[in-house]
Amino acid sequence: MPYRPLLIGRTPLIGALVAGVLALGACTTPDPSVTLPEITYQHAPSLNLAVDRIEIVEAYKPTLVSPNVEHKMRTPPAKALAIWGRDRLKAVGGGNGAVARLTIEQARVTETALPRTQGIKGAFTTDQSARYNLEMSAVLEIIDARGRRVGHAAARATRTQTTPEDVNLNDLHRTWFDMMEAALKDFDREMEANMRRFLVNWMR
Repeated sequence: MPYRPLLIGRTPLIGALVAGVLALGACTTPDPSVTLPEITYQHAPSLNLAVDRIEIVEAYKPTLVSPNVEHKMRTPPAKALAIWGRDRLKAVGGGNGAVARLTIEQARVTETALPRTQGIKGAFTTDQSARYNLEMSAVLEIIDARGRRVGHAAARATRTQTTPEDVNLNDLHRTWFDMMEAALKDFDREMEANMRRFLVNWMR
């Protein structure tokens, strides 16, 4: 009789392994139903400037290493500031070759680990395990046709938020988004006020 290898429970075993992998994926993959709104200022009135064009320069370069985490955000602060500049600043001409240049100088978010409760008490305590500090700043300059800075306005905004040790990935992204959105609103108010104060001769 020819030899035939004995295959015991091969199909059930593969099925169990697949089920285990799927179950693990369900625990670690962010819920696709959790979505974040798009950052936009298209609903806001434009800030008209008597210049020939608007330039947006991202001078801030993310480090991509701890303690910085802005590169992990779905909408990093630098991108949000660029969107703000695109949506709110409008060149209406009449500036004899002048340019309005928005330079993003700071757009970082850092993570700091917080101490946790130790011992038996710690087993029954949900601590705040991390603190996130957000800082964004930018300067808007008016550059004339000769390359000279003839006016400028600046704004800065910060936010700080802690998260509990049992926070999941989706809630963390929501926390980051809420921080960034709130800071951007502060930036928007400060920059508009400073533009109307320091760039009044260029506002239209």
